Amino acid sequence: MAVLRKYGIATTISFPLIDRDATDFESTPVTHASADTKISKNAGSFANTTNAFAHVGNGIYSLVLTDVEMQASRIVLTVIDQSTKAWEDQCILIETYGHASAQHGFDLDDDTGIGEILSMQDVLDVLLRTVLDSTLMIATTVASLASQTVFTLSAGSTDDDAYNDCMIVLKSVSTPARKAVGFISDYVGFTKGVTLIADPGIFDLAVDDELYVMTVPMKKVDDIKKLLRADRIINTSATPWVVDHKEEGTETALMSKTMKNTDGENISSENNTLGQLEQE
Repeated sequence: MAVLRKYGIATTISFPLIDRDATDFESTPVTHASADTKISKNAGSFANTTNAFAHVGNGIYSLVLTDVEMQASRIVLTVIDQSTKAWEDQCILIETYGHASAQHGFDLDDDTGIGEILSMQDVLDVLLRTVLDSTLMIATTVASLASQTVFTLSAGSTDDDAYNDCMIVLKSVSTPARKAVGFISDYVGFTKGVTLIADPGIFDLAVDDELYVMTVPMKKVDDIKKLLRADRIINTSATPWVVDHKEEGTETALMSKTMKNTDGENISSENNTLGQLEQE
């Protein structure tokens, strides 16, 4: 299993060392020697790490990786005694997040906008409802870029504000698997210029990348954010039981979801509370 760390940010990795030809942790501190710890970035050649490992206690050691060493999508660390073997060979796998060049583009540290999502089930529910309620306005490409939030369309309406408050789905041409969702705060018809509320941050937008502008008549941007931040409360007085989504810190109901177990049956008592939540 890989360790998850943020792309380009110095971090500390902890790991055990096991006595050579034994099963116990190497609790007697061992000394790090040159080349004992090596790093490979994106399946590249191995090189010595910048720092040496240190004994934390009880056979657990730590190693600080620099911000430069963390600039890769996949990182492999080896901890191999280069002299008389004192410990068993060790390998640590690291996957990065939070950058277009990371293994996972989504930023887990982002506490604004979509980064405030509390549950993947709610993400899927909100996005599905939004798409179903949406109308495609224009499918086109990026003509030019001033920044990741300000760019022009290859085609579009000549009316100012025509796409204000619309949802925009962005697709990378160079890496088709990379897609992002944003919201338009301003549109200028004469230049076909778009300004996004915020940079989706999933990948670096480029000229000729595909985009789709959709209206969101049933849910404005603020409503979507409220739903993603909502407090979820199980209502056992209802039959069947439901999960009430209430606006954060208030009693204002935003949505209710019927609780079902893994057999698809409605949950109405403690006898079948274990299972997944689904929208009836």
